[in-house]
Amino acid sequence: MSDFRCSACEEATHFLSGSPPFCHLRTAISNCSTYHATLDECATCASGFYLSVDKRSCEANPVGVQFCEMHEPSGTICKFCDSDHSLFGAGDICTALTPAEKQANCRAYDQSKRCIRCEAGHLLVNFACQATSAQNCETFASPSACATCGNMFLLNPDSAANPRSCLPVSIPDCLENALDKCSLCDAGKKLSVDGSSCSSVGSPTPNCFSYDSNEKCVRCETPFILNPETGKCLIEESMERFLDPNCAHFSLSPECNTCRAGYFFDADGKCESCEIEGCHFCARGGARCNLCLTGYFMDQKGECVQNADVDFDSFDVLEDLAGSARLWKGLLGVWASML
Repeated sequence: MSDFRCSACEEATHFLSGSPPFCHLRTAISNCSTYHATLDECATCASGFYLSVDKRSCEANPVGVQFCEMHEPSGTICKFCDSDHSLFGAGDICTALTPAEKQANCRAYDQSKRCIRCEAGHLLVNFACQATSAQNCETFASPSACATCGNMFLLNPDSAANPRSCLPVSIPDCLENALDKCSLCDAGKKLSVDGSSCSSVGSPTPNCFSYDSNEKCVRCETPFILNPETGKCLIEESMERFLDPNCAHFSLSPECNTCRAGYFFDADGKCESCEIEGCHFCARGGARCNLCLTGYFMDQKGECVQNADVDFDSFDVLEDLAGSARLWKGLLGVWASML
């Protein structure tokens, strides 16, 4: 008999998550080259764009360092130029390399036109790129041995193996691994006692993302909060007073872990407003801006100046990125009916 649970969503606009699973509306992230569906956030942006602090948008560099592949967080200084250019001056210019200056398999150069990053499958040794025989490495110990592996890969336990590569960890429905074991299962799955498998849950907890071997919820879906005593993903109405209205994302408790745009954490962990108009992300104290809002660029004084060529309303952007306070208030009524 079918339980009529959703197994697939309209990929272009929604992603499947939850227990029971249902379709969540995707955040429309323009110019995102790598998108994490289960987290609904961007991992990497297309060339010429940098990732916002909340990972929900790819921002065009407001000044525009031509031929820059990766910008510093401010978006005004280039960190790496593309493979045909090298940095020059204060990082605000990418100069073309001559054929004689280019090195094989080099991806980025410093201001002295020395190679500082290599293409995949190559290791940087004395500013030159050497081909590697080790596979799936996150970092290298030598051309024939990995030093560390990425998520869902394991360093070959045979230390004498040549090459010593990272081996894939093949555990269906596993999102994160700890060596050869799974540490976090996909949405709606529980982790086995030995961490070797992820399986379906017999009695799902509403709004729970992942479970331990006893089917106890260990992680809730955003923005729900895990009550460690009851194991439920809810927030009681009496807890509303603990919520910071200027928080964009909460952790597994009413504690805020990300302030909304234009706010910073004060000494008490509360979200306070930045002093600089048009600032997206400011340093503690609020007097110095690290990143301007979309449609603004940072001048030499560190102030955010609105780009005259952009039809932009800073209030709308702040409200769009804030969302959380309105979301909490809207959901409290729903949660109260579920208690």
